[in-house]
Amino acid sequence: MKLPWIKFFPSDWLSDESLRSCSIGARGLWMDLLAMMAKSNTHGFLLIGGSPASVEQIARIIGEDSQTTRTLLEELESNGVFSRDEKNVVFSRRMRRDEATRESDRERQIRHRSKTPEPKKECPKRDIAPKSKKPTREEWIEYANTIKGWNAGDAEKAFDYYEANGWKVGGRTAVVDWKACARNCARRSDSNDIRPKIQAKPVQKSSCDSPRPSPIDYNSVDVVVGLIGTAVRERLSLAMLQASTPKAVWERAFQMANANKEAVCQP
Repeated sequence: MKLPWIKFFPSDWLSDESLRSCSIGARGLWMDLLAMMAKSNTHGFLLIGGSPASVEQIARIIGEDSQTTRTLLEELESNGVFSRDEKNVVFSRRMRRDEATRESDRERQIRHRSKTPEPKKECPKRDIAPKSKKPTREEWIEYANTIKGWNAGDAEKAFDYYEANGWKVGGRTAVVDWKACARNCARRSDSNDIRPKIQAKPVQKSSCDSPRPSPIDYNSVDVVVGLIGTAVRERLSLAMLQASTPKAVWERAFQMANANKEAVCQP
């Protein structure tokens, strides 16, 4: 395969001991030979028109006489710079290796592209529970009548509850079997609940709690008389007590307090 370019690695050129052992003229000839082998119909072989290149042809191409060209070729061959095949054709070992690698890569790409793409694997479908048919009110009540101990009122409430939330358990999971749902409702209903009722315990007052004072009855003459006596003993003003007591009650209580010597005559 002909290529418009060749790979050239300066580090390999300068570090090749076989090539560095040759003269400057031989190395220059080898560079021309590499260009001729790159243009050859068989990459890496020194062919001209499909036939092995002769010394005379090479001499005319490089512009040297045949004797000098032959001497330079012998120098390159003696140092192992190139090799010959069974037909005595000169070839470059490095160029042949590169060509073999290129052909191998091309064939691998062709095989890869010619392969039939594998069908995509489908993910296994999860088993989805079938949707339950929602009952009508008549079907619900009819089935509720077959459940012992479940009254019609509770059955109506249960139907309205599930009808309102879209027939979902806990507001999330769809009801699968409405008959099983009805039986659960019957077990939870108050009329069919066999669990003992929990009675609220009376609140026990702590000994630290102070008793609440009873409201003062300012309409009671006896109560007001007692208040007047307390105020007089503690030297408190009677003006506020008089303002809180009805007038008739106050006059009667004040007279009784004076009669019992519990208060002074002037408030």
